[in-house]
Amino acid sequence: MTVEIAGQMTGCRTSSSLWKSIIEFVGANTKSRITFLESEFQQLKKGSLKMRDYLAKMKSVSDNLTLAGCPLSLADLVTQTLIGLDIEYTPIVVLLFEKDNLSWSDLQSKLLTYESRLEQLHTTYHNSVSIFC
Repeated sequence: MTVEIAGQMTGCRTSSSLWKSIIEFVGANTKSRITFLESEFQQLKKGSLKMRDYLAKMKSVSDNLTLAGCPLSLADLVTQTLIGLDIEYTPIVVLLFEKDNLSWSDLQSKLLTYESRLEQLHTTYHNSVSIFC
């Protein structure tokens, strides 16, 4: 038993009340953790993250929700991942929303490829602009 849990259990007089208090304490922490993770999952945006890092973060939060006893469906993971993308990803977001049964690995592959293409276009554009300046 950790010191934190032991400190919460000092008023227990019987083993039965001790076990009940431990279960309530752990349950309260689990509910709080789930609420925090659900909020993080719903608010997570790609922003300035590289696509690989954004995808890893989304999967990590999803995995942590599963470990806390609140697993997400693949459809929820895919949907929230697409919702968190920036406006420059709108063309692929629209395309991927129309796909049925999109696997996590397919989603990752398509988004990483799209990011690479965007980076190529940005590089080409900036090189073209610098030639004319």
